[in-house]
Amino acid sequence: MNSDGICCKVGEQVSSTAFCKSEIVNRDGGCCRANEQWVRPMRRVHRHSDDHGVTLLEMIMSLTILGLLLPVIAAGLTASTGEWNRAVDRLEARQQALMLLQRVEREIRNGRQFAAQPNGLYFLSAHDQLIRYHVSTTGLLLRDESIVGTSVIGSKIGSCTFTPDPTGKLVRLRFTIVVGRSEVTVDQLLVGKEALP
Repeated sequence: MNSDGICCKVGEQVSSTAFCKSEIVNRDGGCCRANEQWVRPMRRVHRHSDDHGVTLLEMIMSLTILGLLLPVIAAGLTASTGEWNRAVDRLEARQQALMLLQRVEREIRNGRQFAAQPNGLYFLSAHDQLIRYHVSTTGLLLRDESIVGTSVIGSKIGSCTFTPDPTGKLVRLRFTIVVGRSEVTVDQLLVGKEALP
């Protein structure tokens, strides 16, 4: 070994960043054999740049700012998500109310001899079948027909009243559909078959 450097074999690692690269025989140092090269030791290079890392104070400041911003962002997201869910509930309630109204209106238009009951309505269909609408305790609007049986025609009913007029030709239908926190109330006067000219 020389005082200025070391002898090494080709491909041998001489420091953390240097390898022997040449197959030239160094005859100047006197200690190198064939397939060895004389290499000067690497000096540490000190960089004087700004990429020295993050100090503890900078890290604490960053976490503090992040801690102040996260609740504000979370509150905004929660509010917008809640508003979106309410809009979807309102839309679903309106669609259900419209479908229920159309179905009941079609049958009442062809019905006759309407009679009220405590939680529903009796009437005769166009085919002289006795039909009964009533609301269950679970919020379902049920349709009973003497031959067919019971079927569900509406759900999520908050309240429902059928009020026939004294002549038995008109029926006032008032019901409320409840979806989530949204409610849609429908109040409609329906005309039976005998009331038409």
